[in-house]
Amino acid sequence: MIARLPRLARQLPAFMLSWLMGGLIAASLTHSAYAQEPIAGRVIIMVASEKPGRVDPRLSAIPSLLAAFKKAPLNAYQSIEMEGQPTALRMRLKKAEEVELPNGRKLRLEVEKINTDGTFLVSASLQRPGQNKYTLLLRVTEVPGKPFIVAGQPYKGGTLFIGVILGETKGS
Repeated sequence: MIARLPRLARQLPAFMLSWLMGGLIAASLTHSAYAQEPIAGRVIIMVASEKPGRVDPRLSAIPSLLAAFKKAPLNAYQSIEMEGQPTALRMRLKKAEEVELPNGRKLRLEVEKINTDGTFLVSASLQRPGQNKYTLLLRVTEVPGKPFIVAGQPYKGGTLFIGVILGETKGS
C-alpha cells in the first residue's frame, strides 16, 4: 500500500499525514454541517459620519464589526450610531432572506455556495422602494464570523452602513 502513495506522502512523518487528514475531515464536516443546518447571522444597520462624534457603545459587543471601522477607508468615519437592534438571520443555502432598511429599501442576502474551506459565497442585492426588482451590489467570499459591510447611501446626514455577519461564533 505504501508503494502506491505519492512520493511526498511516503516522506511525511505519520503524525503530519494524520494532521493533514484530520484538517481535511474537519473542513468537510464544517462544510456539510452548514449545508444542512441554518446559518446563524445578523445584520447591523448603522449611520456613520466623518464629523466628530461618538461611536455607539453597543458596537463594543460586536468586536469584529468595530475592528472594520478601525482600518482604512472606514477609519475616516468618526461617529457611528446603530439604527435599532441587529436583525437576526437564519440563512439556508440558496434561499434569499430580505431585511427592511430604514430608508425604505430592502436588502436581499443569499448564501450561494459553501466552499470546501468553510467560507461562504454571499450575494447582496438592493431593492428600491416601490419596485420589485433587485440590483446586485456585490458577491463576496466571507469567513464565518467575519463581517462584510455594504455602504454608500446617504441617510440622516451621514452614510448608511449595513454590517452582515454570517456563521457567527461567540464574540464575533
